[in-house]
Amino acid sequence: MKTNHWSSKQLQTYLTEYKHRLVSSTNYPESISIDESWHELLNKIRESTLHDGHERWSFIGIKQEKIYLRNPLKGGKNTIPSHITYTAEEIAKREGIPIIGTIHSHPIGSIEKLLWQLFRRNIFTGGFSSGDLFALASTNTEVVMVLAAYNENVIALKTVETDSAAFNLKGSMQVKFMEEWDIKPMMSWKRGIQIAKKYRIVLYKGLPNQKLRKVIGNY
Repeated sequence: MKTNHWSSKQLQTYLTEYKHRLVSSTNYPESISIDESWHELLNKIRESTLHDGHERWSFIGIKQEKIYLRNPLKGGKNTIPSHITYTAEEIAKREGIPIIGTIHSHPIGSIEKLLWQLFRRNIFTGGFSSGDLFALASTNTEVVMVLAAYNENVIALKTVETDSAAFNLKGSMQVKFMEEWDIKPMMSWKRGIQIAKKYRIVLYKGLPNQKLRKVIGNY
């Protein structure tokens, strides 16, 4: 049954049991909360990226039937090298920690950063890239992706409808997908909205240390 809000405990319970009860888009709540450990990690990732312009990446796993957040790893200026994610995934596999999602950051340009510092307005809204959403939609094992954007947190959650909507993505190339979507003349956030709609992904966003509200998801 749908509720208007999920507490951090409800969200974590759902994530640890999602394989048994992945819900439809209409049954996700209008808002969600994440606990202090999530906020601390997201703030750490955000601040580190703002400081040096390098992406950060971490995975969300399940350890002893509880959510496990890995310490973030440093990537490049605009990407996370595959050897970094591969090494972390191999460690998780050896330790018997199934990965159910990822957390990462996106660097911003100096102009966007200056405008935010001067006006404190969400002029350039952060959002998932086409490559991010391809990775979530096309995987069989992950259900959540979290972005520590420079002035907000964004969470994407798969729905029970995602697998059938994204059936044609199985085995396809991420690069080709990105080329097809990135050529479209629209802002990155609007592009992310269109991809989420097509592949039945629910999106939430909120300010740092605040709850997140659904911005798209009733299909």
